[in-house]
Amino acid sequence: MNKEKESIPTISAPVQPGSARNVDGDAATRVLLSKLDQFVSEGRIDELEAILRDDNIHSEGFAAIKPYFNGIVELVRGNPEHALGLGETIDRLPMLAWRGPLLRGTALHALGRYREAVAHLRQVGMDSPGWLQAVSVEIKCLLALDDVPEATSCVESALASDPDASELWYLKGLVVRQAGDSRTASLALMKAIELASDFRAPLRALKFSIVGHPDLLDEAIRVVEATRGKKKGSRLILSTLSALYQERGNIEKSAQLNAKFARKLAITKIPSLAKAEWPDRKSPSLNFIIIGAPKCGTTSLFGYLARHPQAVCPHTKEINYFNFKFEFGLEWYLSHFPAICDCQPLFTGEASPGYFAAKGADDRIRHQLAPVKLILMLRNPADRTISSYFQKKKMQGIKADLEIFVRSQIREKLAGSMDLDYGGGPLAVSTYGPKLKRWMGKFGKDELLVVNADRFFSNTQQEMDRIHAFLGMQPLAGDYPVANMGAYSKDNDAVRAMLVEHFRPEIPELDELLGEKTYWDEM
Repeated sequence: MNKEKESIPTISAPVQPGSARNVDGDAATRVLLSKLDQFVSEGRIDELEAILRDDNIHSEGFAAIKPYFNGIVELVRGNPEHALGLGETIDRLPMLAWRGPLLRGTALHALGRYREAVAHLRQVGMDSPGWLQAVSVEIKCLLALDDVPEATSCVESALASDPDASELWYLKGLVVRQAGDSRTASLALMKAIELASDFRAPLRALKFSIVGHPDLLDEAIRVVEATRGKKKGSRLILSTLSALYQERGNIEKSAQLNAKFARKLAITKIPSLAKAEWPDRKSPSLNFIIIGAPKCGTTSLFGYLARHPQAVCPHTKEINYFNFKFEFGLEWYLSHFPAICDCQPLFTGEASPGYFAAKGADDRIRHQLAPVKLILMLRNPADRTISSYFQKKKMQGIKADLEIFVRSQIREKLAGSMDLDYGGGPLAVSTYGPKLKRWMGKFGKDELLVVNADRFFSNTQQEMDRIHAFLGMQPLAGDYPVANMGAYSKDNDAVRAMLVEHFRPEIPELDELLGEKTYWDEM
């Protein structure tokens, strides 16, 4: 028996049934509740689950609190429907009063039922321990609904009550960024980093919001440098500093940090590499590049490849060298990859989905790198267009609603004024044909693998076996959770039908190019 389990109080005498007050007043139940809360806050879900399954703990109090913690486990395991059902069974005990609405609201958020989630989350009072978590999820729901005014009101009200909550400053950064104010977003995120004990989320967000604000770079570097030496987020600190120095134009410093981080990541994953003889720098030889397309599952695929025992991948998924950062030079690009891959049977690569539609990216890859395997993920173009719209609305502040935006894009395309070869807009990128022909014309079937994202996520193991074989990697069985799913309202059937109809004439040619029936011309 481990020490944590030994510290759980034994509830030997069950509380007499018939009174919620008796259960609520059970001191042993309160101690157990506190311990299980600690497991949740520390992410010790396996230990929590073991306690919940312990048949030796018998009491009415334990039985009363189990549904809540079982719901937490279901959420972590990716089963929000089950968590929601458990949340609806929680007794209305004073000690559980805020937990039911919080669990239900969090589960509804995970299910994309944002309005319902907000209604439950607002039942959690400001004086309850779960208030900060509830208001945080509420703000995320409002952002997913694109209700920026309400999200702004909510986060400002919450900050007035708790101005030292790093999570709220982080959420303020997200809210104002979605409103189109990346400068204020950067300032809020820096405040979050200064206040936070776990600053990984604001660090990730700062890398994107700071772009275009050179006057904030020195302060951002100071704030991030101050976090160095702290355990949580140490890898992300180097990554963020590299991005900040890169944005400031100090490419040499950025490359030094990249190389340091690439070595650190590789040794962390494979400790024996610490004793290996490393080359001074990486050769222009990679194993794979995921070239696109955006919003087609490339984050998931890159994560699946990166966790392979033979893979040591860079700290950032999207390097964007062959499209946006070519002027930084090949040496800067190669600094992202562990040089040890040149003399060990290891795999490395990156995923910059913007390459698919980028002018010159295909020729640059061909001319600057040794032969490399390319992977292109494509999804139903109607679904990709909708997902891309919401991403750009969040990141770039598109004001038009979805239907108006899509109709405008279709009119522009039909009028012949949209760049279908290199255009980066939602509809242009989803018009796969011109770009697919270009890449297929320059890279053969042994160099370019096209993956149907819809099939990939319905039969991930089989598709990963195919991808591993294409790359020459050993097959790897395991769970493949979806990453980076967009949080936005899925109630867009009318717009989706319009897009399916728009793309329908293009699908037969795509099917012929891909050598398979995609069924993308069907609802």
